[in-house]
Amino acid sequence: MTGSDCPLTPLQIELLEKCVEFESTSTALLAEKLCLSGRTVEHRFAGIEATLGVHDRGGAIAAVLKAGWITLPDHDSAPGHEAEKYGTFTLAPAPLKRYNGGVTE
Repeated sequence: MTGSDCPLTPLQIELLEKCVEFESTSTALLAEKLCLSGRTVEHRFAGIEATLGVHDRGGAIAAVLKAGWITLPDHDSAPGHEAEKYGTFTLAPAPLKRYNGGVTE
């Protein structure tokens, strides 16, 4: 989702969307998932950082989220997913423990 005032290319936006989706900025992971070389991923990040005037990948992600050029995925839409949101963190409930005659398993 890019706005008309977004200075990034569609490929740069896709890379940042994948960072958010995979919850990682790892060059190796992104290269594998996007079928790119590690050098291509690094080159795209360098272009993103230069265009946005930020110094790292986290700053780039924060800038595009703040500008509304990408959005966070809606993890709550998955069936059976119950989570509570606190600010920017999502806390999933702990797994239930069985109670068996005075012993918690």
